[in-house]
Amino acid sequence: MANSSASTYQLIEDCEATNKVLYKLYATVVIVIIILALPLNASVLHLFIFKLKFWKSHTNNVFLFNLALADALLLLCLPLKAYNFIQGRRRSGNGTLCKAMLFMLFLNRGASIAFLTVTSIDRYFNVVRPGRKNVLRALKKSPEISVLIWLLLLPLTIPTMLKSFDCCKSHKHDKGGTLIKVIAVMYNLCHNVLDFPH
Repeated sequence: MANSSASTYQLIEDCEATNKVLYKLYATVVIVIIILALPLNASVLHLFIFKLKFWKSHTNNVFLFNLALADALLLLCLPLKAYNFIQGRRRSGNGTLCKAMLFMLFLNRGASIAFLTVTSIDRYFNVVRPGRKNVLRALKKSPEISVLIWLLLLPLTIPTMLKSFDCCKSHKHDKGGTLIKVIAVMYNLCHNVLDFPH
């Protein structure tokens, strides 16, 4: 019994920031990022949707729109992160909220890397190797590639919901509930949206 209460105390201790002044500085930096990034990201999304009409072109604009979308989704997580830092915590003490935050952070990090990569590949083949028709033709399917990237990233980031992360108060392994829900959502997505056979 004493061992159990000691480990619970250790988990609570792990959630607390060791240097509260430093975490207040982190919170200030995150708040400045939110203040600067929110209007800039909103203006970029507005430009892509209303001015460039990115969905009509099969060019790099689709990849860049998805990159901006991933950044906007990441911005949604930052106010909670700033709040935790102000409270002197490294992460949220709520297990579900902590897992959702980690999932969003990993998903958007992966999306940013993937869309920067395909944008770079597209630029490379358009500028340096314009004679490569097969690669250029494949990259013209940018909406399909974008959907594929998002669909691949979802199952790749699911382990962040299943693993026990530091300070999530979920230090026991998932008994399968989260995994079953994720598999059901992915099945419904593939079956209904992409019209895959049974």
